[in-house]
Amino acid sequence: MSPALGGRRCVVTGASGGIGEAIAHTLVEHGADVVVTAREGPRLAAAVDRLRDVRRGAKVQAIGADLALQAEVRRVAATLGTDPVDVLVLNAAVIPAARVETRDGLEQTLAVDHLAPFLLTQLLRPRFTPRTRVVVVGADPGWSSREPVDLDDLAFSEGFSPARAYMRTKNMNAMFTYALARRLSGTGITVNAAHPGVIATSLGRRMHGLVGLALAAARPFLPSPTRGADTPAWLAWSPEVAGVSDHFFVKRRRRATAAHTLDVERQDALWSASEALTGSYA
Repeated sequence: MSPALGGRRCVVTGASGGIGEAIAHTLVEHGADVVVTAREGPRLAAAVDRLRDVRRGAKVQAIGADLALQAEVRRVAATLGTDPVDVLVLNAAVIPAARVETRDGLEQTLAVDHLAPFLLTQLLRPRFTPRTRVVVVGADPGWSSREPVDLDDLAFSEGFSPARAYMRTKNMNAMFTYALARRLSGTGITVNAAHPGVIATSLGRRMHGLVGLALAAARPFLPSPTRGADTPAWLAWSPEVAGVSDHFFVKRRRRATAAHTLDVERQDALWSASEALTGSYA
C-alpha cells in the first residue's frame, strides 16, 4: 500500500475502539504517525497495542483524557506540543442514559459531542499547515435534521431525551464543519464531515427504553466499525479529496444537509455561543 500519509501526524479522538480505532487503523496503514485520545484505561492501552501491530515501525501515541472536561481538552492540546497536525479526526461522542451535567456545569452530550471538538480545534489551529485536513464524524443528515439546534437552549434544559440531544449535537457538528470551512477558506486547510452509518459500536449502550432495546437488538446485525470508518478515513488520506472542503459525505458521496444547518447566521450564532462556553476565541 502506498504511504499516502507517510510521516504525517494524525490525531483521532475517541479511538479506544469502534469507529475511532478503525479510522486510526487505516491511517496507520497509510503510513501516518497517529495520536489517539480516549478515556485512560485498559481499552485505550489495548487499542494502542493493536494499532502498533498494524505496520512495522508504526508510531502510535495515546493521550488519555476525559473530553467531557474542558481542562482535559486543553491538556490534550498542550500534550500534542507545537509540532504540525496534518490530520485531525473529531470522532469522540457520547449518548448518555439521562441528562447529566459535567463538573464544568455543562450538559454531557453538548460537552463531549460539540464543545470538545470545537475547543480542541480552536487550540490546535496554530499547528495546522496548508495541507491539514479536519474530518468531523457526524450523523445521517436525514435522521439528525429532524432535531434543529435550539440556539436559546444549547444545554437542552427543556424536554431532554438522549436521542434528541445526540441529534442536536450532530447538527451542531455539521454547522461547525461549514463555519470552520468558511473561516479557513483560502488557507489550503480542508474541513469536511462524514456519516459512518449505523454501526455496531458501544455508542448508545447506556440508553434505556425502546430506543435502547432497539439498538441492543439490532447491534449483532449491524455493519462493523471498519465499514463505518471507511468514509471518514478516506477523507483523511485519499488524494481524491485533496483540496475538497466544506462538504458532508455519506458512503464517499457528497450529501446535502438540512437547510437549518446551512444557515450562515445560525452557524455564526452557534460559533459565538461555543466561544463563550469554552473561553476560546480565534
